[in-house]
Amino acid sequence: MQWKYKGWKGRWLWAVLVLTLCPLLVAQKIGDPYKILGIHPKAKLPEIRKAYKQLAKEW
Repeated sequence: MQWKYKGWKGRWLWAVLVLTLCPLLVAQKIGDPYKILGIHPKAKLPEIRKAYKQLAKEW
């Protein structure tokens, strides 16, 4: 692969791009929080808190 931008600016640009995209790719693998908690996506805040506390007790 030929660097379009030679020198440190091009490599810096690629490093910033990679460091920006990596967390996005990792976050997609975490999963759906509603599925993990075992609740409906339209659940109210008290239901979410209750499910979270229950899961925290199990872990």
